[in-house]
Amino acid sequence: MASVFQRELAAIARQQVHLSQGGLSTSELAGWLKTLSLDQLAAFADGRLATTPECSFVLPDVMLDNTEEFIAREQPDRKTSAMPAPAEIEYTRDTPLEPPRELLELTRMLAGLSTSASVGDAVVGGSFGQASYRLSLLALIGETNIGPELAPLADLPLTLQWGDDMQAVGRGEVARISAGRILPQQNNDESPAA
Repeated sequence: MASVFQRELAAIARQQVHLSQGGLSTSELAGWLKTLSLDQLAAFADGRLATTPECSFVLPDVMLDNTEEFIAREQPDRKTSAMPAPAEIEYTRDTPLEPPRELLELTRMLAGLSTSASVGDAVVGGSFGQASYRLSLLALIGETNIGPELAPLADLPLTLQWGDDMQAVGRGEVARISAGRILPQQNNDESPAA
């Protein structure tokens, strides 16, 4: 990058920029400034250089790269920190997790379903959290790409039909629930309850 920068500076110096209509060029101006003494140059600059111009030609990422290279070259003995070695750990076997009780109860209840049932009757019971969990499980019925613990529920020959309104429940911390029916495959011609 330093050689590229030097080439660009040389290219700028070769350019002749005309500063006025009279034909004054930057080269002529530079030559005239070289004839002046330091006191004369300081007098020209007095009060005119109150702010330091920002060097936009100096790129911060290039400066950072050059600084890192300089530090690595000039201070080879500097200490570097390293991560400690990993601690020895004891691997344990994965213990199988028991499926939630609500999943097992819902699967058993729906497996024995011979006639249509309302969604509210199937999922409401216990607390609001348990009813919410059972309601979310109903979306898995008929899914094919599913984990082994949910496969018994997903494989049940059931169909869900949802209505547009809400069904009043008033028990198990649930006031109302989306109206819908769970139908065994042979009874899926029934219409959802209003």
